[in-house]
Amino acid sequence: MMKDLLTNKDFIKLKDAHTREILDIAHKYTDEITVVARDEFVEYDPPIDKKNLQISNRQIRFALMNYTLSSMQLSPDSLVFEAGFGAKNDGHLVSVPYKAILQISTRDQILHLNVSTLFLKKKIKLSSKDIFKQNKTNEKFFKGE
Repeated sequence: MMKDLLTNKDFIKLKDAHTREILDIAHKYTDEITVVARDEFVEYDPPIDKKNLQISNRQIRFALMNYTLSSMQLSPDSLVFEAGFGAKNDGHLVSVPYKAILQISTRDQILHLNVSTLFLKKKIKLSSKDIFKQNKTNEKFFKGE
């Protein structure tokens, strides 16, 4: 029964809007925001080598402060900010969909928990080659792979 509620499209839409509003208010009134998100939904531009990130249990934690916090933008469906990673502090544009944000906090105070992420599944985009491979009659074309 609980899973039905947490996977309900209206509930997820409400939690996305609530997550965005909490981020908006926190951005106005605090100088540090910490976001914990489901790693598989986070996008980096340019792409990043994830072995350099500290990912725990498929979750990643971002501490937004100083320049990173000032670069924060709230698009209709994602939190977007600039951040530096690695020893060289290489710059990346990070996009975190609201639906993938598990927790928002400031300093040691939790502001928001998003339980709708518990049953969130990422849609896998298949290449045309992979789709072609799924058909058993096409196996003869891929014997050498």
